[in-house]
Amino acid sequence: MLKGTQKKIIHIKNTDSSYFEEAYFVIRESTNELPRENDMLKEAIRIARLSGIGDAKKERKKAFFSPVRVLSGAAVMLSLAAIVLVYLALFA
Repeated sequence: MLKGTQKKIIHIKNTDSSYFEEAYFVIRESTNELPRENDMLKEAIRIARLSGIGDAKKERKKAFFSPVRVLSGAAVMLSLAAIVLVYLALFA
């Protein structure tokens, strides 16, 4: 902890962001004017994307449609269709 130093800190609650619910900003000492809230939210989202938080959804979506999953799903469907055809041929 620093003694004898005063920092300007802005705390934003309820950001309505899908990334975070609160944001803290420590304002530079050389800054005379405070940024607007909209500018701070844009900056927070930019920082979240830099840290990789925003990319998790894209990675899950890519993994969901991977070729291995598509081929294994097709194999399961063909197997089920073959079982149904054999059942209908034997008991129909």
